[in-house]
Amino acid sequence: MNRTKECKHCGKLYDINKGNKFFCSMNCRVEYSKKDRIHICKQCGGEFENYKKSKFCSQKCMGDSYKITKTGECLYCGEKFKITKNRKKYCSLECYHKSKKHNRLCECCGNKIKNYNKKYCSEKCSQNSKIKYDLMKCRFCGKEFKQVWKNQTFCSRQCMGKWRTIPGNNPAYIDGRSKENDPYCSLYNNKFKEYIRNKWFRKCLLCGKHESGNRRKFPTHHVDYNKMQGCDGNKWKVIPLCDSCHAKTTFRKERDYYEWLFSTLIMIREKLEEYDYKIDYRSLGI
Repeated sequence: MNRTKECKHCGKLYDINKGNKFFCSMNCRVEYSKKDRIHICKQCGGEFENYKKSKFCSQKCMGDSYKITKTGECLYCGEKFKITKNRKKYCSLECYHKSKKHNRLCECCGNKIKNYNKKYCSEKCSQNSKIKYDLMKCRFCGKEFKQVWKNQTFCSRQCMGKWRTIPGNNPAYIDGRSKENDPYCSLYNNKFKEYIRNKWFRKCLLCGKHESGNRRKFPTHHVDYNKMQGCDGNKWKVIPLCDSCHAKTTFRKERDYYEWLFSTLIMIREKLEEYDYKIDYRSLGI
């Protein structure tokens, strides 16, 4: 059977058995392939044939293209320079680094950065930049602001300070007590404090730190938080603590726990002293 088909180049009908599957003859096949081989030279604009995807028709045109130089102004110093692939905005690496050093700002907080290779001024800004925070309302003034760090509830430190002056908001606030309203006992003086420090071997009862490693003498702490003990008939319950441990005992939520802990330690020591056990208290930490 004779099967006919249209040639891709000339469009004539031909027998597939006699010719190629797509072209009627070799001439049509060669002329059709020339369409992909024709390119335009970027330098002279003339057409040329080549199987590869080349940009220039000859080596002469390629050499002439490199001779053409473009000039530009440096964005930092303003001097003119030859534009190349590596230099397009700045004349040298020094100008590039200087421009980044003077104009580099933190992408999170907007402060200046000393090191021009970094995007953020500190590790906090780099961590906060990864987290996307929403707009929040200040708890004191009610203004809307963008969170800089996680769990931020105030727009500024001033609003936070004013909010803490309100009774009940500060965690260290206890019924409006102060030195005038809640004074100390008159017997609670420097001599008595030195006696308490020597009694407990000048160590912090909570962490065991020695007073020699501290810049100043350890403060003494009232276990039951009664400043008039000793004058009102109650027994003395005073112990030495370092600055960091003494700050932990001031919070309202933890007062009951520390009162129970220190009172049990005092009770254990008193019982051991009654039976006159020859025990090294320093090894026990009391």
